[in-house]
Amino acid sequence: MRTSVLLLCSSLSLLACGPDTQEVVASAPSAIVNGSEDPGHPSVGMVRAGASLCTGTLVGHRTVLTAAHCLKAGEKHRFVLGQDSYEAKQAIPHAAYDPNDFGVNDVAVLLLAQSPQ
Repeated sequence: MRTSVLLLCSSLSLLACGPDTQEVVASAPSAIVNGSEDPGHPSVGMVRAGASLCTGTLVGHRTVLTAAHCLKAGEKHRFVLGQDSYEAKQAIPHAAYDPNDFGVNDVAVLLLAQSPQ
């Protein structure tokens, strides 16, 4: 659990890297629109929990960063990259996430049972 918290904090710190990061994001050549596939970002995939679909990003060998509102209690979580699907052995929302306070601490980590190839 401690490793997961450290990884989550490390991942979140990347989001606040400064103006250079904002320039790169702002100048992206195209966006994902209406669920169109974007082959230019191979670590970005889909998080599935029951009928729910969200975006997730592989940030480690078996670690996926996603939104906490994407986690569904009682459902199996899977990370889909291309045609391959990987089961999550653990889904960890931010400790201060409150589903009634949308957008605040809305971050989670999935720990996959196996590493995507």
